[in-house]
Amino acid sequence: MIWGALLLMVPPGLASAAELDYRLGVSLQYSDNIALSETDEISETILIPSAAFVYTQEGERLDLQAAGSLEHRSYLDNSFSSEFRSQLALKADVAILPQALTWTLQDYLATLPIDAQDPARPDNVQTTNLFLTGPTWIVRPWERTRLQLEARYANTYAETTDEFNSDRLSFAVRGFHQTSPLATWSWHVEFYDVNTDDSIATVYDYERRDIYGRYERNLPRWGMAAEAGITRVRPEGQGWDEEPHVVVEASWTPNDSFRANAALSRRVSDAAFDIIRNAPTVGDFDLDHAIPALQINEPTAQLFVENRANLRMTNRGRGNTLTVNAFYREQEYLEDAFLDQSSHGASVVFNRQVRARVAIGAYVRAEQRRYESVSRRDRDFEGGVNWTWWWLRNVAVSAGVSHMRRDSNAPGRDYTDNRATVSLIYRRR
Repeated sequence: MIWGALLLMVPPGLASAAELDYRLGVSLQYSDNIALSETDEISETILIPSAAFVYTQEGERLDLQAAGSLEHRSYLDNSFSSEFRSQLALKADVAILPQALTWTLQDYLATLPIDAQDPARPDNVQTTNLFLTGPTWIVRPWERTRLQLEARYANTYAETTDEFNSDRLSFAVRGFHQTSPLATWSWHVEFYDVNTDDSIATVYDYERRDIYGRYERNLPRWGMAAEAGITRVRPEGQGWDEEPHVVVEASWTPNDSFRANAALSRRVSDAAFDIIRNAPTVGDFDLDHAIPALQINEPTAQLFVENRANLRMTNRGRGNTLTVNAFYREQEYLEDAFLDQSSHGASVVFNRQVRARVAIGAYVRAEQRRYESVSRRDRDFEGGVNWTWWWLRNVAVSAGVSHMRRDSNAPGRDYTDNRATVSLIYRRR
């Protein structure tokens, strides 16, 4: 597997540049409606050994970042078969010619729904994988100007949903010009040739062309970026379809405790891009808490036009951490209007260090999703509280309870689920 192969590539002399943090745990969880059913409620006790980690390696020949979590769920009352759930991301750049030629390797492993319109019960999840690799050639004709040529091969695979499976070839030409130490202009021309699983009649092979410009400016307390261009798509046997590409992003850090990020976009996207965008990263991975589940709406290779708005705010200070997220998303599929949907929602997560070894936390999440073709509306709510006591420097005991609910105007889609969890955690510090 690529994960093990890349770690073996680390040159022996660069071991001091590696950093590893990890968490091991075992949890016992009780659910009063494990099947997330409106009428046939089944209680279940789940044994969950788990591991989570972040790893970085920086050196002359290899830059590597990896983060993720893996757990095995055993259903002790035998209502479902045992399963693995994972969310892993690995990015590596291997220098072939320093400052001129590198080889990129990326791998993303995720647990996604089989049918996104059904709840994420144990028999409605699957393992998916996205692998990407290829060379990047860099030319510097002037001190502040860089020309970048890229070639990539990518493969997407889903354990159950064949509509997600594809082979992708892409080429890109990018130019970067730094007008000042704080500002950069760039232009991008990208070419994609995507071949989907030939046995699936509802998913088409397609060609894609993206041309857009980007401006970035970063100051000590704020930053912004803007993109504008055109995406052209041609499904096999059809004509070209043209869509705008617009992205505006901003960040604000007025002090060392508070940070806000906002983004607006309209562009062509797909589930593979969602996996990369939502993958765990070293920068935002908190080893004291599990990684949030990926919100991928439909595991398919089909393209959609996405209108999206995001706002995220985080405040840290005096032992407290407060994170607020809000979003709006609309998806218009280019080939299958049956999948068209829109959603909006918000979440709040609060953690407090009440004593040197004791922390408490709470979270709420609400989301409303609408499936346009069938006029279906789902309203989801989830909330919970947790308590953690660091019994020893590296060992903690935690306990928590949560409530999850769905209200739908579609018959038989409502459910509630209450859970209680106790965990023993070992963290490398």
